[in-house]
Amino acid sequence: MLLIDFGNSRLKWALGHGPDAWTSQGWFGADRLGLAMDEQWQSLCPPERVVMASVASDASTQQVVQWIDCHWSVAPLIVVAEAETLGLHNSYQPSHRLGSDRWAAMLGARALASGGYCIVDCGTAVTVDGVNAGGEFLGGVIMPGLALARTALALGADGIDDEIPTGGYGVQCRDTAAAVASGTLYGIAGGIDRVLTEFKSDQADVELFITGGDAQTLAPVLTHQTQWVPDLVLRGLARIAEQHL
Repeated sequence: MLLIDFGNSRLKWALGHGPDAWTSQGWFGADRLGLAMDEQWQSLCPPERVVMASVASDASTQQVVQWIDCHWSVAPLIVVAEAETLGLHNSYQPSHRLGSDRWAAMLGARALASGGYCIVDCGTAVTVDGVNAGGEFLGGVIMPGLALARTALALGADGIDDEIPTGGYGVQCRDTAAAVASGTLYGIAGGIDRVLTEFKSDQADVELFITGGDAQTLAPVLTHQTQWVPDLVLRGLARIAEQHL
């Protein structure tokens, strides 16, 4: 089966037989779909099934669906958050409005956790979601990701450009690019830490997972220790795929 995690900025995929049995995997930017699908998927063994979580635009999602149908004659299962799946209970209002990537990540983490857990997903947006030991989704927060926060500053404040700093991060910055990059990093990390502290204050034992493209940048700055699982959404999609066999 081919599993697809289509986010705001990039598409991650894996081909295999389960969350621990990828035969091949990769990713590409959402701005080069057609060429990238030709480059990365033409040589794949045609999948029997395709399962996709997408928070991309309807037009981009349909472009992927049409490519798959044209080349493999397979109709993908498009995941939508449900009221209950595999013992995970969705309290979002309404349930289908919860992002399918967040739902899949929670299902992926549920197979790894022994009790309650929180997921920090660091992409274009950063989401922090909590699940208790009984499998009830407690809710979560959404905040801007690193690149989005830098861009917002550049667009909203004169004299600030969205530049990537050449040095490391720190609090004693002596140029604007470094100050913006460090400020957004520490600001978002501080927000994540505050949310995790709130979740942990309500539960005795909470496992913390981190995933997403900026996970390895944010994790070292957090005061909380997190477990990095780069393919958490894909793991959740594999569980959903097995349920629909």
